[in-house]
Amino acid sequence: MATISLTLRKVQHSTNEGVVYLRFTSQRQSSYVSLKVRLNKADFTPHEFPYIKKNAPHSARLNALLRSKLNKAQDILFDHQMKGETLSFQSFKSQFLPKKDMAFKEYALDYFIKRVNSRNEEKLITPSTYHTYQCSIKCFTKFANDPFIGAIDQKMVERFKDMLLESKSHSTA
Repeated sequence: MATISLTLRKVQHSTNEGVVYLRFTSQRQSSYVSLKVRLNKADFTPHEFPYIKKNAPHSARLNALLRSKLNKAQDILFDHQMKGETLSFQSFKSQFLPKKDMAFKEYALDYFIKRVNSRNEEKLITPSTYHTYQCSIKCFTKFANDPFIGAIDQKMVERFKDMLLESKSHSTA
């Protein structure tokens, strides 16, 4: 049976600072996932909530963050225990850590393909509309050098719109 707990591991070249890790223990072997919270060792209590003492800077925000991460990890563990499955660290880590950023072109084309093939009349688009969207996606991808979704921000969209207004028609923009 696997267990989840929080632990503080010391930072290299520092005697009083540490980073909070989520410790995953299964079959007497432990593996760690960093929660990227760095603090003084004296401010951390691993076995009781709140984990970070109230007099520490940003303690309320960090305690809420640690509690949400711990709850997420415990939910993953609980789901596997309810199914009677053994949870490996690799499986846990793939479910716990956020998914990698996806390429905009891949995401957008998949989204519109699903709408072309949709059974729901409200979400259905025609193949010709899909072709129009496909051309727009290709143009944006070329403009933004094949961006990931996480890299697209309001400024990039504004620059793209300005480029369309300058080089294409107003209806295209």
